Amino acid sequence: MTAGTGPVVVKSLTLWPGWHSMLIQSRAHRSTAHAVGAQSPCRLWHHTRGDPSGRNKPIPVTHDDSAGLFGRPNEDELREAWRTARARHSAGAVKQLADFAIRLHELDLSTAPNAATPSHLFTDAMETLGSSPGRENIEQACRVASLTGRAQPHLAHLLVKHHTPDDLVIVFDDRATPGDITDLRACLVQELVIRAKQLPKPATAWTRSSPQWHRHPLSWLPLSLRPMETNIEELDFDVDTGGDAPCMRGGLVNPMFAFHPGVHVPSAKETTSPQTTRATASPTVLVKHEARTFEFAEPVGDIPHAFASLPLESLRGLDRTTIDTQEFNASVMRFFAGQGQLREPENCLSVVPTHLRDAWQLLYSASIQGTATRRPGEYSAFARLAVWRSLAGMTDTIGGTAFEVEAAAWQHQWFDIEITTDWFEERGFGIATLHPDRRRMAVLMATSSL
Repeated sequence: MTAGTGPVVVKSLTLWPGWHSMLIQSRAHRSTAHAVGAQSPCRLWHHTRGDPSGRNKPIPVTHDDSAGLFGRPNEDELREAWRTARARHSAGAVKQLADFAIRLHELDLSTAPNAATPSHLFTDAMETLGSSPGRENIEQACRVASLTGRAQPHLAHLLVKHHTPDDLVIVFDDRATPGDITDLRACLVQELVIRAKQLPKPATAWTRSSPQWHRHPLSWLPLSLRPMETNIEELDFDVDTGGDAPCMRGGLVNPMFAFHPGVHVPSAKETTSPQTTRATASPTVLVKHEARTFEFAEPVGDIPHAFASLPLESLRGLDRTTIDTQEFNASVMRFFAGQGQLREPENCLSVVPTHLRDAWQLLYSASIQGTATRRPGEYSAFARLAVWRSLAGMTDTIGGTAFEVEAAAWQHQWFDIEITTDWFEERGFGIATLHPDRRRMAVLMATSSL
């Protein structure tokens, strides 16, 4: 059988029409017309039966030689194939780009862990499908997400960002988008909530009747924004662009705390559990962090001194000598007024009250960016879940409903913590809470290099 005269099948993989110009032959074979099944290190990349429109039915493809199942296209060939697929997508061949994404997923599974090109191009293809207008782009993006089982939170982020709620009705239509896209639908619901957009009726019906939704972790969250969830649009930047997270700060921003000898601080015992650590640290799992809880022997009076007495790794090396904080704080004001240099003392501490809204925003920006500048964190839906889990850990309400967590969070006192000890790298932040009984304190510290 010669190329282009019939179907070519390689195990369970299905190639769609148009692959002849999208999947480029290796340089050693470009000058030869190959018969299908010829011995070649890039066997699948030589399929020559095509349809420029990309809209015909798929051609089943099989081959009994598993050693040559995918071939080994190099990076240049992959990128050339991506440019061709993207150009055809611009001309209307949406399904071809989706097929190309599925093929990249297969290649990603078969290549070495350090061969990142298929994974990067898969992400590019999904971003193109998810951000492009039209029903077919949404359908094909859902098909890719269903068949590959990946990128569903990312796709939900893209769909809500680039489409109206009415456009997204199709995502909840089992006939139009078959397959398992539970993660996509759940993330889509929460992405719409975060942007204060009205849920389309099929989405609302899905949250009321779907067993998959009720088993999904995102179903625990409220289906409306709560009063402390403010300024999300400003915080919800594109995590793929990298950059420094707004939560990460270098040095002291707030007034420095001065130690005073003779201040009574009750003794404290640690009450940290693995469950509390996991919940509290949810927004900071990608970076060095410290999430711990303590109980004082009696109600705390002086909060900064009580915090400074805790056996935290981040406090190791803290300078507890008396410092002229009045002069230092005055120098900070002169510095910001452009009247002199700021010489920041080392190993110092700042503990100032903050509002729950500010704490929520700090935790959300930490989660959406992962707090690390090197790696992205969660997309909006799971970032919101991470913040609520952290609130539960810091208010001792793990296992409660979201509304119970919220009620406890409003009752707690919140503190913004800044430390300049050696535990911190270039950037960091800290949050502490004090229970209404003034005896229980929870702490979350996080730090990252640039």
